[in-house]
Formats: sequence, structure tokens, C-alpha cells
Amino acid sequence: MPFEITDPKCRMELTDWERKLAAKLLKVASDQFINHGCNDFDAAKEAGLTEEECEALWEQLGEWDTDCLKRDDTLFLDWLLMRFLADKLGG
Repeated sequence: MPFEITDPKCRMELTDWERKLAAKLLKVASDQFINHGCNDFDAAKEAGLTEEECEALWEQLGEWDTDCLKRDDTLFLDWLLMRFLADKLGG
């Protein structure tokens, strides 16, 4: 079972260096994941996003990368999400 912090008191805002570190790690992972055979990430199934949240994510991805083509309502490329979130974190 993956490690998960369930106590709300432990969920804190990220410091600047934590944000930079997370962004760098996401970019490194993105570079590795792009070479995997299957890059599908079902945001509804894997992350619990609603259809509305997935649609909002598609809109943000389209603004961030105008070459990003919508493939499915809830299905995303894992490496692309990592790179997008890294950029949003300021990395």
C-alpha cells in the first residue's frame, strides 16, 4: 500500500524550496515516463477527479500547450501532466 498522509494537520503549504524540489522531481519523472510504452493516466479513476475537473484540466493544458490535443474526457498523458504541474509549481 502506498504511503499516504491522512491527518489534515500534516497537510501544509509548500515552502519555496519544497515547491522547487517537487517541480524538479516531476520534470525528471516526466523525462523518464515519456519513454514508457503506455502513458495513459485516467484522472477520474486514478486521482478521483470529476468530469468537470477533468474538463477544466483539459482547458488549462490547452492554454499551457496549444499543441495539446484532447484524447479522451478523463484520459491524459502521464508525462504531460507531470511537466504541466512542474511548470505550475514554478520549476
